[in-house]
Amino acid sequence: MSSKRTVASIAEFCKAQISSLTATLVDFAVTALLFRFCGVYYVWSTFLGSVTGGVVNCVVNYKWTFNGNGQSKRSVAIKYCLVWGGSIVLNTWGTAIGARILSGKSDIGLDSVLLSKVIVAVLVAVLWNFLMQKYFVYKKRK
Repeated sequence: MSSKRTVASIAEFCKAQISSLTATLVDFAVTALLFRFCGVYYVWSTFLGSVTGGVVNCVVNYKWTFNGNGQSKRSVAIKYCLVWGGSIVLNTWGTAIGARILSGKSDIGLDSVLLSKVIVAVLVAVLWNFLMQKYFVYKKRK
């Protein structure tokens, strides 16, 4: 791999992480607001946060990270939804399981939910979202 391609790949990875962080902040804010102030069950709060964050992530990645311009929006949307579905399942159930483990009891607090969410979100962002978006959703055609 040439040094020019290496720099471009690193830049793309960094952009993806910025996009992911932005989406995660939106996700966490929605989760916390729904759980703490609206009394929504933590699994549903997590799910709705993931949905909101996913929309933000798709838009930012299409326009900035992977420069999806020129690709069929419909094709990108379908592939993104498949990857996003996997991400939602991994984030939702990973957070639910992690929150139960971290709390050690049935009374789960916001701190357990958010700590679990942070750990799971980082793992899912790097090991699932980035790789699937780069090599499947926004794969460049030769």
